[in-house]
Amino acid sequence: MNENIPLEKLIVELKERAKELNCLYEVQELLNAPRLDLNSICKGIIKAIPPGWQYPDICQAKIKLRDKEYFSDNFQDSNWKLCTPIKIQDEEIGNICVIYTEERPDIDEGPFLKEERKLINTIAGQLGLHILHHQLKEVFEKKEHTQQEVLSEWEIILDLLKRFGV
Repeated sequence: MNENIPLEKLIVELKERAKELNCLYEVQELLNAPRLDLNSICKGIIKAIPPGWQYPDICQAKIKLRDKEYFSDNFQDSNWKLCTPIKIQDEEIGNICVIYTEERPDIDEGPFLKEERKLINTIAGQLGLHILHHQLKEVFEKKEHTQQEVLSEWEIILDLLKRFGV
């Protein structure tokens, strides 16, 4: 009977890793969906987080991005939280927090597993990269639009010069 204990522990750990992977896959799907805006992505991430943690029934999430905040339904803050910053090129633009609404035994970082620390850090990093990519895309499109306007102005000038035989 004693030899089954390590196997049982291994099964529990594998189930936890599977939950974490599913959470990460769900977050990636949200970030890769071309038609979703940032609000929808953040709301989706808030829903994807609790099932990926060890105690999903008492788990809630919060994302703060600059002046906006996104919360799990019936969100309540607590002392049992795991937070990490969301950064764009070393500038902190917000954070993600995972909260347990009830006390649980201390494990690696309070009631949270070391793998959950890695997971929240990965989610924050991916969200930061997504926002950066979106900002760069907007800058590029704006520059391209400005260049098109300048070209259009030159085309008008050249057309006028041609019409007047200059």
